Amino acid sequence: MKKDKIRVEEQAFSQKQIESYLDFKSYDEANPQFVMLEKAYRVMPLEFFEKFLDVFVAKGYDLNAKSVDGQTMLELMKANTAFTDYTNAIQSRVA
Repeated sequence: MKKDKIRVEEQAFSQKQIESYLDFKSYDEANPQFVMLEKAYRVMPLEFFEKFLDVFVAKGYDLNAKSVDGQTMLELMKANTAFTDYTNAIQSRVA
């Protein structure tokens, strides 16, 4: 990380900020719902990612949305064994 950048950890997200992740668009062939999941996963601490998932599911969005490469967010998350809590959060909500 560049010296002029500050790493933000344990940032709190308001409900409005969590819901703003539902507004992310895809600017290529990626499924917009996959983009929403990926952005939230990469930025949110676990507590807020779980809240995001609840809102995502309540809106009827697809947790099995696929990337351009044909992988679901859960499949990509399983490859990262350092963050199993995130994997468990999404896996518990996949139908």
